[in-house]
Amino acid sequence: MARTCSSVPARAAAALLPAALFLYGFWRAGKQVIGGLDPNATVNAWGGPTYIGAMACHYLDLLVLMALAAWLIDKLLLPARPDRPAALRSDPPARAAGSSKIAAD
Repeated sequence: MARTCSSVPARAAAALLPAALFLYGFWRAGKQVIGGLDPNATVNAWGGPTYIGAMACHYLDLLVLMALAAWLIDKLLLPARPDRPAALRSDPPARAAGSSKIAAD
């Protein structure tokens, strides 16, 4: 089924939530790295009292959420014409057989 131009705003709006979740992942990862620099921050953290254990537990769910969000964004923002996989092609469309013009030199 071909998609119409009227579905573009709806698909873009539907992709906002997964995009926000994906961008939140970068903020959360940065917060975890900065928080892990405090020696007392990892004492009661998930994964045990080590920095490596705490980061492994925090980044495991973070990577799963970001991968899920990226997959949803990919499924929501499909190209408008599935017969042309490269949505931003630079080659012009082919002309009809009777409308070709010959350039005069």
